[in-house]
Amino acid sequence: MAFPPKSRLGRVLLAILAAVLSIVVVLIASTGWLDALGAAPEGERLARIKRSPNYRDGAFRNPEPTQMATSGSTWKTIRQWLGGHEQRVPPGPLPIVRLTKASFTQPPVSGLRATWLGHSTVLVEIDGARILFDPVWARRASPSSLIGPKRFHEPPLALDHRKAAHGFGAHQREHVLDGRVLVDRGGMARHHVGHGCRVGVEPLG
Repeated sequence: MAFPPKSRLGRVLLAILAAVLSIVVVLIASTGWLDALGAAPEGERLARIKRSPNYRDGAFRNPEPTQMATSGSTWKTIRQWLGGHEQRVPPGPLPIVRLTKASFTQPPVSGLRATWLGHSTVLVEIDGARILFDPVWARRASPSSLIGPKRFHEPPLALDHRKAAHGFGAHQREHVLDGRVLVDRGGMARHHVGHGCRVGVEPLG
């Protein structure tokens, strides 16, 4: 086969292939060259995972059988997700209560307070401790900076003020654990994550 191809069809196919490869490279780069997806456990970490009573047949299993979708609903859900006509964007600006680290200097009278910061991010104050769950400050709740659900507004608590928390926890690194929260934890003493995402968390601190 001659290269570059002399036929028009060959040139078109080559252009399509180059475009596809370019898109793949850009998407991979948007995940920090796959750093956002973590890594597979190995060594003592893998051995510890395998010792868990909830780990069977190569994956963690819920103690109680859990069905994520009804039979035959997958394609219906995909069609609705891609082509549904539901209102998906607020008709106007959303009312936001702006917060700073100073907003949390006075502990709640009851000893318990939960402040929602968008997506699945919640700052919980309980008995004098402040725990930040599923911290996301990125523009998108996604391992990619280019695709995935995008914010309708800036986070109500600036990234620099996240240190109001003493620590944080997350259940799944790919879309609810913003790497920027880990790189400089500041006053946050510790983090709590599941075995599966700890492999990707530890290199960030």
